[in-house]
Amino acid sequence: MSRIVFALTLALSLVAATPLAAQAPATEQAIEASFLQALEDIEQGQPRKAIERLEAILSEYPGLLRVRLELARAYFLIQDDEKAQFHFSYVLGAQSLPDAVQNSVNAFLNHIQARKRWAADFSLALLPQTNVGQNSDVEVIRLFGLPFRVDSRRRSGIGIELGGGIAWQPTLQGDLRGRVAVSSRARQYRSSDWDDTILGSDIGILRLFDGGSIGAGVRAQRRWFGGNKYLLRRGFWGSLQRIFLQRNRLNLNLEIAHLNYDNNNNADAWSILITPEIHRGISARSQIRLSASAQTIFAREDTESSRLLGIGAGITHGFEGGLIISGDVGAHTQQRRARHPLFLKTRKDIYAFGRVRLLHREFRFEGFAPYVEYRYERSDSNIDLFSYDNHIGNIGITRKF
Repeated sequence: MSRIVFALTLALSLVAATPLAAQAPATEQAIEASFLQALEDIEQGQPRKAIERLEAILSEYPGLLRVRLELARAYFLIQDDEKAQFHFSYVLGAQSLPDAVQNSVNAFLNHIQARKRWAADFSLALLPQTNVGQNSDVEVIRLFGLPFRVDSRRRSGIGIELGGGIAWQPTLQGDLRGRVAVSSRARQYRSSDWDDTILGSDIGILRLFDGGSIGAGVRAQRRWFGGNKYLLRRGFWGSLQRIFLQRNRLNLNLEIAHLNYDNNNNADAWSILITPEIHRGISARSQIRLSASAQTIFAREDTESSRLLGIGAGITHGFEGGLIISGDVGAHTQQRRARHPLFLKTRKDIYAFGRVRLLHREFRFEGFAPYVEYRYERSDSNIDLFSYDNHIGNIGITRKF
């Protein structure tokens, strides 16, 4: 590890040729003094003190490349790999980053991947919604030419969501890692009819290589809805993670699963789902995300079989002062294979959403970060009964370990 740290320190000299003060619009001397003191803290074996100084600078001036590099190195030294990886990834977004620095940062990322053994996350949130049941505004439908009145009243509600998971990756041999993971998510409402709980587990194997990993395994997931058993999902998963063209990271996931519905055997099906996603750093402050999804469902009844295609895009940007804003938009189209038995037409839905999340780098307590999120979703169907829209708030705290 010492050779990697030395390599980055040496490579930083290329960036250091430009005075740090020249990269900031104001308070140059104070920033320079605090930065030099942070470097001294690192050299004296006190990276935690350095982190406090560097975080304070970066909150005001998130575009300072040298500060972010040293902050990433300090987090690496205390083995806070999640934060180290976050800042190293942002550094790779710099447009004029010297090759020596790029190579050193990639060496750090490879080392983080190689020593990673376990990870965990936790979140707790309030979820106010305007249309919890995703009900349509339609009050009257026509079946076989006859009108029927339906209960389409919108119901708002505030739910509590508790989620978390833990993953363990033991070393098997050389670059081979095992993977054992469990995760859960529970949403509780005043009316238990909307309660939704998911419990899942993964077992598999990963092979690490420079700049990424490839893996495969088995997966099981149980879902309860409204307090009753709803779905048992069992199958296989595959994954590929790879850094390419310096600033891009590809996450490719594949799942082949059997869906067993407890209350609707006709919907039992095999599902094939593939979801590629690309993350790209566009500056030391910003990252963008591009994603796609394709799913085919082969159900026992053709009316439950479908094809889905989707796309998405997002951006995360850090502002001066420590505010971080993340936004995403996406859409997918899903078409059933056969005509609906009641409406006598083949159902086709177009779903779209937009989301924005705000958090502040300074507002943390014992590693827990509060955040505020807003999401709007809308589904338009050629069968009006399945069209709806919904406004969702999300006020919570989250932490990764």
